[in-house]
Amino acid sequence: VLEEPPGNALFMLITSKRELLLPTVVSRCLELRFNSLPLDDAKKIILRHKPDLSEEAASFLSYLSEGAPGRALEMSERDVISRKKTIIGMLTKILKSRNPGLANWDDETKNGIMDDIESLIMVLRDAALAGEGLGEVVMDKDIQDAVTAGSFSQYTLTDIYFIIERLIGLKGALQGNANPKLAA
Repeated sequence: VLEEPPGNALFMLITSKRELLLPTVVSRCLELRFNSLPLDDAKKIILRHKPDLSEEAASFLSYLSEGAPGRALEMSERDVISRKKTIIGMLTKILKSRNPGLANWDDETKNGIMDDIESLIMVLRDAALAGEGLGEVVMDKDIQDAVTAGSFSQYTLTDIYFIIERLIGLKGALQGNANPKLAA
């Protein structure tokens, strides 16, 4: 059908992994990129659909979803916001063990783990930024307060970056359909 489409046809092929498409398919397509929205725009859309959310919660979701309001709304349905405290508790366990394996997480579903990984990366990013004195770009002010209070003082930036790298690796494995209980 792509080789000889009807004259009045318009096909939209959507993928998040262009590299998995056959070159013959890609050569017959016009590529359009749909970039994420600016965080403020995503936040406004989230608040329009969820007026009961606080501004802070909408900011958290817009950041966590990387500017994708639909994804943020899905996350709010999975109650990602209330998991934030649990996530911060998990962080201490992960930093002590230096092994963020997934087998002992309390939510072992793929979506749950992906949400947790995104939250952990955000917390660690904010901790690193606040630790470097860049509090003005920290997304979650609770983390800035925790850094100021010395909660992260026992961890070096090297420790934090090590865990972020491991979490990004876990996220990639899960996006590649790895079994959540086996990913490490």
